Amino acid sequence: MLSRRKAIAAALASAAALSGVAHAAGERPKQSGKNVGTDRDLRHYDRLLTDKEALTVIRNVPHAVLSTADKNGIPYGVPVTPVYDDGKIYFHGSADANGRKTVNMLQNKYVSLCYTAKDNIVQEEFAVNFVSVVVSGTARQITDPKAKAALMYKIVHHHAPVKTDKQIEEYLRPEINLISLWEVTPLKITGKSRNKKYYFDKLKD
Repeated sequence: MLSRRKAIAAALASAAALSGVAHAAGERPKQSGKNVGTDRDLRHYDRLLTDKEALTVIRNVPHAVLSTADKNGIPYGVPVTPVYDDGKIYFHGSADANGRKTVNMLQNKYVSLCYTAKDNIVQEEFAVNFVSVVVSGTARQITDPKAKAALMYKIVHHHAPVKTDKQIEEYLRPEINLISLWEVTPLKITGKSRNKKYYFDKLKD
């Protein structure tokens, strides 16, 4: 009868062998960025989005849930309307320095953003067809007036492309000092899905 230590070793060897077979059958999509904090391996690598697919979601989904935590680790989630630009993610909020979101990010720079692109419930299968992406990263406030104005223009233009440059400038002029702007540097981007074709095929139409 195997000892407990030998049994554990045998189980690990078996798992490694199975993993090798699975990866040989189909290339495992790579995950972006570094491992952060309590990062864990995914259980279903067949559901992992490629980097290209994950960025497609980030660029096309208009809203995400921003999760922050204060210095004591108390979490807080709130919807935001972000924009991806040149490897960074930007979103705006109130300029109120006492707002919970602002206070949390000034106390604790680590944040996450969760994008949900598709979430259709399939009742007959007791399942959900979904496409989602989670970004883990660090946040910093953009305070330089010129940089803030230029980035806010990009945000407004992205979400309201029907507006002219003049209309956007006229809108932002009285609002810019009432807005706080934040930049997220992604440390890791992970996307998952079930039946992702229903989402990505629609984008091709």
